[in-house]
Amino acid sequence: MASAVAIGFVGVRVLRALRLRAVVSGTPIGWTAARPEPRHVRGAVLFGLGWGVANTCPGPVAAQIATGIWWSAFTVGGIFLGVKLYLVRQRPRVPAAEPARASA
Repeated sequence: MASAVAIGFVGVRVLRALRLRAVVSGTPIGWTAARPEPRHVRGAVLFGLGWGVANTCPGPVAAQIATGIWWSAFTVGGIFLGVKLYLVRQRPRVPAAEPARASA
């Protein structure tokens, strides 16, 4: 893991120094620094707790299912539930429209 982070760290900085652009969008490769927000901490804690309780990260769940580990179904259910809750919370809040009035 540390070697992957190191390679990514160096690689992105080399791409940025060479002022290269993304292949598909053509936008310059770079980033902006942002301070962590409380939502980032809460999300990290929730992910870590789920990982600890399920004793797996989301990636190997497919392998668990393929090898017949039945309790991985709970992990899959938790993944789908978490994604659904995230999408529901991210949905824009639209005020209710006023009823149409009949014109005479």
